[in-house]
Amino acid sequence: DGKKNSFTMWMQHAKEGRKETLAEGNVAELTGFEDIAICDAKKGEAIVTKIDDHVIEGTFFMSGTSHESGKTVDVTDGFFRLLK
Repeated sequence: DGKKNSFTMWMQHAKEGRKETLAEGNVAELTGFEDIAICDAKKGEAIVTKIDDHVIEGTFFMSGTSHESGKTVDVTDGFFRLLK
């Protein structure tokens, strides 16, 4: 669908249930939303829900504001899957 986000989650010693809180200085970048080139999400969290030999999976929610337009983007039910 063209929408993507990126956020950093320290994965050394990662474990199921680990929570990463987004805040000033620890933001996610959201791109591809209508009329919004890039915005930084400074509220929200990501939670690791599964770790096995092949993947790290989890859920997230976040809210951010566009640098250009001031519009707000809310992601309420995000999912990530990282291949090891």
